[in-house]
Amino acid sequence: TKVVTVFREQTNRDPADFKINLDDIPSQIVLLDPAKLPNIYDTGTAIMWLGVVTFLVGWGLIAYLLYAVRKNKQRIKQTLYISGGVMFVGSLIGLALGPLFKPTVMAQINSSNLRVVVENIYNSFTSKFDQVDLWMLVIPSLVLLVLALGYQLWPLFIEHRKKSRA
Repeated sequence: TKVVTVFREQTNRDPADFKINLDDIPSQIVLLDPAKLPNIYDTGTAIMWLGVVTFLVGWGLIAYLLYAVRKNKQRIKQTLYISGGVMFVGSLIGLALGPLFKPTVMAQINSSNLRVVVENIYNSFTSKFDQVDLWMLVIPSLVLLVLALGYQLWPLFIEHRKKSRA
């Protein structure tokens, strides 16, 4: 009876008089019209390949820098520190950008139903990007920094070993 009372208050009609015409119900309910969305498949594919190519070019440049300074130990350490540090800071900035842009993207969506869909799509894209960023930038940059530290500490280890044997 509470539902009937609320219905009468809201519509000023008797519930018995209210009938649903089945012809008024649409045969399909469209939450998201693909025709109104931009086609990002081609752009995404191009950016995906561009990312792989720039990754390989970047590692090639680092290898060339190490080859160019191979005779100067101090320059090798500097190259490892600088390249590892730049990659690490850049990857942290990349990891931070996903959550920073989310409020801006979500503010453009007016419908609460569409907001849930867009948020799920956004989270899936950023989670994939974060995984790629972690494995292709963060971990290799940490490896470069550890190599630089090892290159720095190796002569000290050898010197300590010679002293302990003498």
